[in-house]
Amino acid sequence: MSVNVKWVEKSAFAARSESNHWIMMDSSYNGGDGAAPSPIELVLMGLGGCTGIELVAVLQKMRQDVKGIEIEIEGERGPEHPRVYVKVRAKYKITGKNLNPDRVKAAIELCDEEYCSIGAMLRKTADYAYEIEIIEAA
Repeated sequence: MSVNVKWVEKSAFAARSESNHWIMMDSSYNGGDGAAPSPIELVLMGLGGCTGIELVAVLQKMRQDVKGIEIEIEGERGPEHPRVYVKVRAKYKITGKNLNPDRVKAAIELCDEEYCSIGAMLRKTADYAYEIEIIEAA
């Protein structure tokens, strides 16, 4: 896997993935405009995407009638550079019809603890925990 990251202006960078997808990054640090997610914010966003993508597939394979997934993630960084995440909390809000709580929990454990490489990396530096909320769809 490879990416290309190019300085645009101030603190803004454009990144292109090997699959030719683009994303902007920015920061209000060092005179930047903060007009896009910062690289460290992208880590938490990536965690949600990584786990969420797997979770949809696993819940569907478990024949759960999932209608929506929302993942709220908070990260706390250490006080000293390189200021890695030292605490990460995720809340999974799973909406569906007649969801089996045991299956939902098993799916989240599998995706969050086994399949998501970003979560595995964060667990090396952070106190990592999650909670689950199941919402019955109307």
